[in-house]
Amino acid sequence: MRNLYLKYSVSIVLIVSSCGIGIEEKFENSNEILITLYDTLALPTLQDFPPLLEGYISEDSLQTVRTFTKLREEQSREIKTVAIPGYLISGKNLEIENLKLDEEFKTLVLQLKSLDAQPLDLSLIKTKRKDSIIEYKEQLLDPQVSDYLKFDLLISFSRIAFNANSDKAVIIGTRSTSGLAGNSALYFFERKNGKWIIVKSIGIWIS
Repeated sequence: MRNLYLKYSVSIVLIVSSCGIGIEEKFENSNEILITLYDTLALPTLQDFPPLLEGYISEDSLQTVRTFTKLREEQSREIKTVAIPGYLISGKNLEIENLKLDEEFKTLVLQLKSLDAQPLDLSLIKTKRKDSIIEYKEQLLDPQVSDYLKFDLLISFSRIAFNANSDKAVIIGTRSTSGLAGNSALYFFERKNGKWIIVKSIGIWIS
């Protein structure tokens, strides 16, 4: 029991960076953001609906939309093996010179750049999805093959930077489906009506 309490306490301290609210609320905010971002990154990436051909009638248009909607729904329910590193990455190597942000979010991004990597307890990611979440280790990769053979998706998170009121936050999320296919983005969160939602994202380069 004592070890469990210590593990819980350490997770609370390491996962957040903000001021002005209690530790327990910081922990809950961070949890919700991580889960929301996980659910976003775990969804399949599909192409947009194709443009309708000249001469399409309305019934054909509706059928096309229904087909793609069904495909999205089916793929979103697929159970994946998702690998996540057992730590929150640092934002120190984030390149922000060309980012266009309002002052408050710019301040949060600068705060994010000051944060070191910290351990992440993967059991905190309690998503409604039924994916199998495993800890990412380099041993899971085949050095001769770029495709992921032992898992379907690699997701990683950075530390989270909160504003003083803890109603805005910034985090880096990375999603890769192979050694040659992946992307990273800054995700800007706001707390509205009691829930954390993504208000925008910006693709980034991490050196």
